[in-house]
Amino acid sequence: RFKPKEKPQPFDLNEADTTQLQKIYGIGSKLALRIVKYRDKLGGFVSIGQLHEVYGLDSVVVEKLVAASYLSNNPAVKTINLNSADEKTLAAHPYFGRRIASAIVAYRFQHGNFKSVDDLGKIPLIDKNNLGKVLPYVTVDP
Repeated sequence: RFKPKEKPQPFDLNEADTTQLQKIYGIGSKLALRIVKYRDKLGGFVSIGQLHEVYGLDSVVVEKLVAASYLSNNPAVKTINLNSADEKTLAAHPYFGRRIASAIVAYRFQHGNFKSVDDLGKIPLIDKNNLGKVLPYVTVDP
């Protein structure tokens, strides 16, 4: 009469919907929605470790989610063009915020368009740790 819960089939984190996420023990509708919203704000996950950044996700639940999911080798993430994005667009990304977005726009105004994404390192508010996290999400198209 009692059937144990089936093990979910492995799924790609960047393509998962809330229903797939809820199959993981410890993830309810609110946490599943929070994971999807954070993924969408980022533009997609590039590392499994980014799950630890989702507010309210316990490390035990993250381990279960990691065991049940995967990321493709070259995840397709949504990028922001540093040379054309406005302050509001930049500030909406979780790794920037309003202060850094303002500094990026000011730097672009003072120095012209970014020549490469590494130019972000010239902005004092962006430290090396943040720079490494941000690089997959930015581009510098003319």
